[in-house]
Amino acid sequence: MAEVWYKSGGTGEIKVRQIDGQWIVTEPSGDSKTICLFTGDEPTATDDEIAITVEVQSFRIGTSNETNYLTVELTDTDPVSSEQEPTEQSVTSNTGTFDDFPERNLTELRGSDEYVTVEATIDEIEFVAKNKPNTPDLKAVVREDGSIKRVPLVVSDGVSHPHFDVGETIRFNGVKDHRYAKKNENQLLVTDHTDFTVIE
Repeated sequence: MAEVWYKSGGTGEIKVRQIDGQWIVTEPSGDSKTICLFTGDEPTATDDEIAITVEVQSFRIGTSNETNYLTVELTDTDPVSSEQEPTEQSVTSNTGTFDDFPERNLTELRGSDEYVTVEATIDEIEFVAKNKPNTPDLKAVVREDGSIKRVPLVVSDGVSHPHFDVGETIRFNGVKDHRYAKKNENQLLVTDHTDFTVIE
């Protein structure tokens, strides 16, 4: 079998499928299973195979269990399943209405990769890292009135957003209920799909 292109790095298209919470490379396939890890945004989870364009960060060949690990960064921000049409949640800008996004409170977040509407208060700004490769532009912590629940809020690299002030309450329309596997935590992920309304 010819050596797959991503072993030597570079940028190209692969196909992946989520199985038991892991992204598995289905094409091009090698001699053994390859788990795909993402340094930034992950594709939206579906039951179907997804074609994505990625930039390879590293490739580690498995030893004892013969499982390889491919670490990549998505170069297309909203991959679509090759077997599915885009849903009505596939919004292309920060403008317009987002009535189709279900309302959630912070205790209802499950890391489902679903786009939702959440109203929350900025409790803390952990860092701002504009123009730093492979790093979110901003990470904050949000909370809800009357609850002790606190959830990380992450702004994807290169996504436009308003200035966030501690104590400010914002309605996030089309924010992603995201699971960050490396830290085993649910996050609110601000993407180009997200619209913002400051609550007075």
